[in-house]
Amino acid sequence: MYLNPDKMIALAADSGCDSIHPGFGFLSENAEFAQKVHDAGMTWIGPSPEVINSMANKAEARNVAMAAEVPCVPGLEGISLEKDQADMPKVLDFAKNTGYPLLIKAAFGGGGKGMRIVESADQLSEAASRASSEALNSFGNGSIIIEKYLPESRHVEVQVLGDLAGNVVALGDRDCSAQRRHQKVLEEAPAPHLTPATRQSMQQAAVMLAKKVGYSSAGTVEFLVDWSPENQKKSNQSFYFLEMNTRLQVEHPVTEEVFGIDLVAWQLKVAMGADLPAHFSDLKPTGHSIEARLYAEDPDRDFFPAPGMVHGFVPWYGPGIRWEIGLDTIDEISSSFDPMIAKVIATGESRDQALYRLDEVLKRTIFSGPPCNREFLRSVITHSKFINEAITTSFLSDAKESLAQTSENERKKREPQGQRLAQVIHNQAMGDNTDISAPNAEDLTKYIFSIKPKESIIKDISVTYNHSHSCEHKEQTRSQILRGLHHHQGEAKTVAWVTTTTPNMNKTWLSYDGYEFIKETKNESLKQFSEDHSHTNEIIAPVPGKVIKIFANSGKDVKKGQTLLVLESMKMEFEVQATKAGIIKQVHVTSGDQVDAEDLLASWKT
Repeated sequence: MYLNPDKMIALAADSGCDSIHPGFGFLSENAEFAQKVHDAGMTWIGPSPEVINSMANKAEARNVAMAAEVPCVPGLEGISLEKDQADMPKVLDFAKNTGYPLLIKAAFGGGGKGMRIVESADQLSEAASRASSEALNSFGNGSIIIEKYLPESRHVEVQVLGDLAGNVVALGDRDCSAQRRHQKVLEEAPAPHLTPATRQSMQQAAVMLAKKVGYSSAGTVEFLVDWSPENQKKSNQSFYFLEMNTRLQVEHPVTEEVFGIDLVAWQLKVAMGADLPAHFSDLKPTGHSIEARLYAEDPDRDFFPAPGMVHGFVPWYGPGIRWEIGLDTIDEISSSFDPMIAKVIATGESRDQALYRLDEVLKRTIFSGPPCNREFLRSVITHSKFINEAITTSFLSDAKESLAQTSENERKKREPQGQRLAQVIHNQAMGDNTDISAPNAEDLTKYIFSIKPKESIIKDISVTYNHSHSCEHKEQTRSQILRGLHHHQGEAKTVAWVTTTTPNMNKTWLSYDGYEFIKETKNESLKQFSEDHSHTNEIIAPVPGKVIKIFANSGKDVKKGQTLLVLESMKMEFEVQATKAGIIKQVHVTSGDQVDAEDLLASWKT
């Protein structure tokens, strides 16, 4: 319903609203929605529908940028492969003249949806078609843009704010280069390692573009900065227009923190006709702020989305910490939405202090449920290159092995104590108190936990948070959540644990100094089922999602690695490939079916 403009406007009218703020979701850059808000006699809190239209189409946005004399990377616009391949010759000619690598992206939309990097000619046709398909599924429009890809580049954006009188200011810049699957993971303000001349030129370019298009409200102009070794040394480093987001960005809090400005409040003021104060042009950032996006995904499986039950989520708060959260303490993560479940912003007087605070909050936060990227985030922000150098957009993929090794090494240091405590606590939850090495009042200081985490913390008492949760297709679950300190060899380590009980299983999640250890006990019937169950002759869904394409059929002879089906989960497309060569016996799903992880999709002929 939240993506249906008519229903949202009807709800606003029924509630007596006179204006609508679209947030930073899909409708925030929907010109049709903005126009309907105007037509309903309400105020749209954002730029005009005309401006949204001109910037939503990345091809048109490039033309506006070039007219404003903002540098653009060589590209090909207006490509459509939705219905046929008539535009493919243009694509092939551009590739031949420009060379590889190339970047394909959706003309309408963002967030990495419909984006592909093409390294060679043999990949081009398939990549373009798949990018167009994903863009159509995500944004309702399969138009794509093809550009020369800069392999050594940084993603830097400028926050702009404009009023209805035509005044536009730049409120600093942000670095968003830490990305996986072309989606941002970490953002920070100000962008580190830019020269003063580059910073000034980029912010001037953003203002020129915003004025050219007649922009009002908050928006973001995104750039690629050439970070080749020779360009890094220039006093005015080369940069290129990427796109303009005609909305509030997910990462806008880092700008708010260093400038002391509430961007949403100013969106409201501008919509009411207020002019920007003259001194906004002279504002300078103070301190440093970093935002981390907490995703329900598995970094060990190429960041596959991981929806499922959350049995305990309690954020930690401290100095300079700000949370924006999409989950309750006990909740369920659906496969129908983006995998981002929360974002945490850490601000300090310096970048080092902000990084320290971010590491602490990630370490102390409790999250027990499906896989998430918390440990991965910690491995990134403690990596020497991230700390000391400017990373490029390829950093997370280039450093994948070293990041995984760092995380594994840190985990091994804590494993003996972590495993011991996890087993002890799990045994106690099962009613087994025979372990004489169990922590006692002298070992652990237990804290009250509350759904209102900013309330006072009471020490030295044991309090449990019990919650019975049931939902469709789920067994009733009882969760117990505790946090404390464990003193080992003179050091106090943060310990948090969640124990859950269902009719089929007892499970304990233990976070020891920020690293997770899990123990579980299944009842006999479930244990027997898991031991007997075999996927040898079955093709199983790797993630929950919707079946959108089927390439396999009964009796088909397939090769290892061949794509059999395509699933859409959390707004991403996932190919289910054959793990071996063989003949398909039967396909058990049809296009449009919704499946859970581990559901049977097809079977092999034996």
